[in-house]
Amino acid sequence: MCTKVRRAFVGEAVQRLIEEEREEDAHLDEIRAQVDAAEIDRGEYVENDENTIVELARDTHERGLKKLDAQRAKTGNGE
Repeated sequence: MCTKVRRAFVGEAVQRLIEEEREEDAHLDEIRAQVDAAEIDRGEYVENDENTIVELARDTHERGLKKLDAQRAKTGNGE
């Protein structure tokens, strides 16, 4: 009889842990949504269109080239 009680107790504990984890996940999702909304409200996002995407690509390419040059200068590999 003692084994059945232990199993029931463990089963109940596991269920509570699962429920707490689900509630925590839901709370984290809510916090993430609030942070995303706050970033948008503060204007901390960038919209790109067919005009600005070209500039974004160019800037990204230039940063990549600079990083590559810095790595080559650091290692002494001028290829």
